Amino acid sequence: MSSFLSSISKLSIFKEEFAQAWTLLNDTEKFLKRFDLFDEYESRLRTWRSDLNSQSHSKPEIHEIKSQIIAFRKELR
Repeated sequence: MSSFLSSISKLSIFKEEFAQAWTLLNDTEKFLKRFDLFDEYESRLRTWRSDLNSQSHSKPEIHEIKSQIIAFRKELR
């Protein structure tokens, strides 16, 4: 029973990381659209969206995508 609960906990953490990556990407897109920068970075955003939509991703992959988006946002400052 405890291994089942552990598995559920790990799944929950993964779902949270996944949701955070999507939220970060969506917020970034909104920002770029507001300042008419979306077209300039659309291909990069499309790649991240495609990567997040892929069926075969693990927590490290999601974390990597999230890290890339964060680094990109820092570049924009």
